[in-house]
Amino acid sequence: MPALRAARFDKPPGAKAFPWTVPVVRGLRSIEFNAPITLFVGENGAGKSTLLEALAIATRGYVLEVGKIVQHDSAANLLASDAVRAAYLGGG
Repeated sequence: MPALRAARFDKPPGAKAFPWTVPVVRGLRSIEFNAPITLFVGENGAGKSTLLEALAIATRGYVLEVGKIVQHDSAANLLASDAVRAAYLGGG
């Protein structure tokens, strides 16, 4: 499965706005990823933070394929499943 391995940042000349004003970002030129990552991208108010909060407290999980539930179990059991890890979490 293709995965994002790195991100490079081209700071605009004279950038004095967010995120370039954040100290940890100011000197950042690139980030390399050693494992698959998930990005949540969307407009303000689209529900990205709400989704992350729900995932943080989830105790049950559902695996969907083409809009159909193909597996469901406790979050812990799904996370421990070799099949789920291999298919969706980049491991096996």
